[in-house]
Amino acid sequence: MTDNQNRRGYLEEILVQLPGFKGYLARENRRESDKACRDHLAARLSVAKKAVGEAKRELLSSGKLLGIEQLDRVSDRLERVISKLAHAERGYSGFFDKNQIGPEQLDRLHEADLALTGLAAAIEEKLGQLAAAAAGEELKPALQAALEAVDNFERSFDQRKRVMTEEV
Repeated sequence: MTDNQNRRGYLEEILVQLPGFKGYLARENRRESDKACRDHLAARLSVAKKAVGEAKRELLSSGKLLGIEQLDRVSDRLERVISKLAHAERGYSGFFDKNQIGPEQLDRLHEADLALTGLAAAIEEKLGQLAAAAAGEELKPALQAALEAVDNFERSFDQRKRVMTEEV
C-alpha cells in the first residue's frame, strides 16, 4: 500500500464518523463498481471480437467470400456496443448536479450491469462458434445467432440509460 493510500484510508476513517458521509462513501463505491463493471464488459467483448477475425480468415483460406460482409456487420455492431460501454454515463451525480442519481437508481444500474454479464457470455459463445461454422455450411445460422446476441446486449444496455434519466 502506498503512502498516499494510507493517508486516504486514514482520512476516510475520520470522515466516516461525520453524519451522512458514510452513505456518501457507499454511493461513491457503487459508482466506481458501475464503471468497473462496464470496463470489464467492454474488455471481454473486445477479446471476443477477435473470433470474428478468425472466422474471416477461415472463410478467406477456404476461398469463401460470401460471409465476409455479414461478418463485417457483426464486427461493426459489436464495436458500436463496445463504444457505448466505454463512453456511457457513470452512475454518478455530483452534489450540485441538476439530475441527481439516488441510491435506488444506483442499485438498479448495478443490477442492470450485472445482468449484462450473462448477455456478454452469450456473445462470447456465439462469436466463438463463428470460426467453426465458417469452415462448414452452418455460417448463416451462426451469424444470425451472433447478431441476435449482440442486439440483445445492446437493447439491454440502452434500457440501462432509462434508469439514469428517471426522476429521483
